[in-house]
Amino acid sequence: LGYELEINSSYRDNREIVYNLNDVLGGLVHYEYDGSLNSGGFEIISEPMTIKAHMKYWKKYKKMFDLINTRGISPSTHGAGLHVHVSQSVLTEKYIRRLLYVMFVHREKFIAFARRSPNGYCEYPTVSELEGNLKMKLIPEDYDNSVKFFKAVYGLNTWKLGYGSHYLFVNMGGHHSSDTKAKCRTIEFRLFKSTTKYLDFMATLQLVDVLINCILTHPMKELVKMSFKDIVKSDY
Repeated sequence: LGYELEINSSYRDNREIVYNLNDVLGGLVHYEYDGSLNSGGFEIISEPMTIKAHMKYWKKYKKMFDLINTRGISPSTHGAGLHVHVSQSVLTEKYIRRLLYVMFVHREKFIAFARRSPNGYCEYPTVSELEGNLKMKLIPEDYDNSVKFFKAVYGLNTWKLGYGSHYLFVNMGGHHSSDTKAKCRTIEFRLFKSTTKYLDFMATLQLVDVLINCILTHPMKELVKMSFKDIVKSDY
């Protein structure tokens, strides 16, 4: 897992807080400017690691949010998001189909957890919209087998990993690495609102980790019987 935490600020020059954050986080993250943020905004971008590794650094992350809150920075304006990345090396097409099934069927639950409604930076169509595009009713088997389903979601004649709208709730063409020469191809979860709260931040990473584990270990015939509570059940 890796993350991009977008931060908006009324300060035009945030070099001081970036220096302070770097003293706390060191090589765990790097920082970038994003054109979707205001002039004082920036992104905190982590190195990829397991959820257990992220949790191991909880003291550093709490200090990170203490620094952000001390500066009076807010994530609530201009559509700032918390984007979570998962390596495509683990998620073959079969698992992507399961993932999209779960996220469409339980769309309202995921939106509530994400703490923001779909917007221009995070397009999240409803099942009804997909069915309207396809002019057919979708059943679980369509998510598991139908190329038409992916055409409806991504607007392609054939669906391939790494293509589709960058601004969909799940971006199939993500990249995540501090080394531009060795970018890791990822699936990027774009639906979550940014936060200045440690518990919201960690719960978001844990949700994505649990979701991935669920679709890796449960076939479609089991997923169709599972509630949202079953899917996100964990021992964290």
